[in-house]
Amino acid sequence: MDFLCLLIFWRMFPFTVSGTVAHPPIVYRTRGQSIELSLRTAPPGVNEVLWRHSTSNTRLADYFKGNVTYYGTKEFKQRTSFNRKNLSLTIHDLWKSDSGNYEMVFTEKSGKETTERIHLEVYEIVSGTYILVQYTTRSCNLTLTCSVTLGQPTSFRWWRQQEAVVNNWTHHLHGDGATVEIIHPAETEGVMYQCEARNPVSHKKAEIQLRDFCRQTSPCGSCTGWIVAIIILIIVVILIVYLLWRRGSIFSMAKRKSAERVQAEF
Repeated sequence: MDFLCLLIFWRMFPFTVSGTVAHPPIVYRTRGQSIELSLRTAPPGVNEVLWRHSTSNTRLADYFKGNVTYYGTKEFKQRTSFNRKNLSLTIHDLWKSDSGNYEMVFTEKSGKETTERIHLEVYEIVSGTYILVQYTTRSCNLTLTCSVTLGQPTSFRWWRQQEAVVNNWTHHLHGDGATVEIIHPAETEGVMYQCEARNPVSHKKAEIQLRDFCRQTSPCGSCTGWIVAIIILIIVVILIVYLLWRRGSIFSMAKRKSAERVQAEF
């Protein structure tokens, strides 16, 4: 019976235990933006509020009986402001180091203390996306790596034309998907590869044309060597025939002159 009551209570209040949020919501912002950290529901009769960065265990602001006290460095104090109406804390000009868990501890006049949490992730906008190409000219095997000049990508995606690239016998994705190996593509003319670098606040693409890096060979890609060898062989045969003919002509002429000399003596 006690277990049943506990189960019913947990189903009714899945996110709070003794006034503490078990799974804090996650919010994403871009570096340089602002964020307002606020209560989901601000109860009346709040006597004291404390905002802190729990990841670094740093006190940020304290509200008590209408007075607000800010903490931290001078630079951080200049970037924060407390709203007495909704008890929120706004952080301006966000830095990546502002990421982490934030807690708001508020105390009601009755003495009841409640804690709410929120998790903040600050990202740099992804920009300058490009594709690094490594290839073998003879076999036309390519290794493409998606990179950025600025930002912190958290995932990568590849497309061949309009079709998403997946692992198969011609494509092999490595690690987090930033690198894809292309094994001897059947065609190159008009084939485009795109990569997308993304994070929760931005995404950018880059593309290449396959023909710029891999010249497709003809069905008889190795015939050139054979053609050259055959031409050389023909020339050698002609030269040998000519030499034999020349040698035969000289021999016949010498034989004829010898016969004429014998006849002259008689």
